[in-house]
Amino acid sequence: MRSLALILIAACGGSPTTEVAAPATPRVEDSMAGAGAVRLAFHVIPGSEPALLLEAGGGADSSSWGALPEQLAAATGHRVISYDRAGFGHSPFPPQGFTIADELAALHAGVHQVGATRIVPVAASYGALIDVAYAASYPADVAGFVFLDPMNAAFVDAVGVARVLATVPSNPSPSSDRERAIARMTAIFPSLIAHLHGAQWTANLPVVIVSAATPPFPDADLQAAWRASHETLAKVPGATRILAEHSDHDIAGTEPAVVVSAVQRVLGGS
Repeated sequence: MRSLALILIAACGGSPTTEVAAPATPRVEDSMAGAGAVRLAFHVIPGSEPALLLEAGGGADSSSWGALPEQLAAATGHRVISYDRAGFGHSPFPPQGFTIADELAALHAGVHQVGATRIVPVAASYGALIDVAYAASYPADVAGFVFLDPMNAAFVDAVGVARVLATVPSNPSPSSDRERAIARMTAIFPSLIAHLHGAQWTANLPVVIVSAATPPFPDADLQAAWRASHETLAKVPGATRILAEHSDHDIAGTEPAVVVSAVQRVLGGS
């Protein structure tokens, strides 16, 4: 059961096993952007639109992508944006509480402030929840999706919010920005799932769901629910599901070439 907690609050680990040619070092533009009290650290490789927005897994920051931003920029020529959610990486935790709507508004403002007008979210695990919510709030921004072994509302509905949250270690006295951000993330998890029920987040946009061959937990019933939830996502109009045959939950780390291929497929249909 600990593995469910890792999906919700921890960065994906693993050593790369698939080689992708190392591109020339691109220019990366760093900036702080956002809305209100929520300021986010963005890292941008210039290129064409739609931009690729990398949404890290739960508890992770932009460093978790490794060399993937450079690989995507070299392979596609598109702008690549990675960022740190509030409290993670170089993004400070806001001085007061903030809602899901505040979080999405800061991301929306930040994406436009760094020069993007349309995006293709490339979301790992928990990050898929954020990007589905984003698309429901700002549908004109989104040109397609790539989901990497995504956490999703269908899975949570199948196993129950309580079963997910019961696996998360309790920290009643968070002292760092990251600890406060994790505490907030777990506290708002039920409301985030509720927010996604009935969300209209795609209108026949190209969507690729990449499922890991090795599920992130050993329990057979959870494995079955995880796979079934990805099959449910693949029934969305415009969606395709593929299997990363040599990957654990960290698909970007274990099979980056699969991620690049999935992104190219979505860009080709956007």
